[in-house]
Amino acid sequence: MRSIKIFPDPVWKGTFPGRIDKILSKADNFKSDKNVTTKKLAGHTQKYNTKDYPHDWPELDEFNQWLSKGFQTVWQDWDLKLEPYQDLRFKSWINYNSKNDYLLEHTHPNDVMTVVFYLQKKKNTGNLQVLNPMMYHWQNNPDTKFWKTIPAETSDVIIIPGWMMHKVEINDSDEERISMTINVQIIHKEK
Repeated sequence: MRSIKIFPDPVWKGTFPGRIDKILSKADNFKSDKNVTTKKLAGHTQKYNTKDYPHDWPELDEFNQWLSKGFQTVWQDWDLKLEPYQDLRFKSWINYNSKNDYLLEHTHPNDVMTVVFYLQKKKNTGNLQVLNPMMYHWQNNPDTKFWKTIPAETSDVIIIPGWMMHKVEINDSDEERISMTINVQIIHKEK
């Protein structure tokens, strides 16, 4: 017996092969920018500026060129299409996780795609976990582990659908975990 691939793969992972030092430096400066909004969630800090999305930084040009190829591959695998009246909107922010920080389970229900790019990810800083969408059908086995861990390191990129329930493990390290999240939303074109 073998599996037959008739459904899209919901979780994708790659490693950005370019330089990350300038991106990380920009993220460090972004942390203390007076125009940046700080949002404290349970065990987690996000920083964003709706007039200066991190994915638009010139320091990310090489990353964006690299990501666009992976984006197209995932887009096609998920069989996504835009109608003539639709467009894509990208929003991004930087996540800073110190020792003992974590992120509770959540989804991004209005987004078709969520991209996580690890700018600084040392050992024991916690990983992204996703909830197996088949759990609703496999609950008769008490030994089944429904939360699946996606190991990652600095420069790794993970793509999941916005509907997928996910969370981030506790950072057990003294090292800060820094990541950028990019959400992709299908919107109506402005007239």
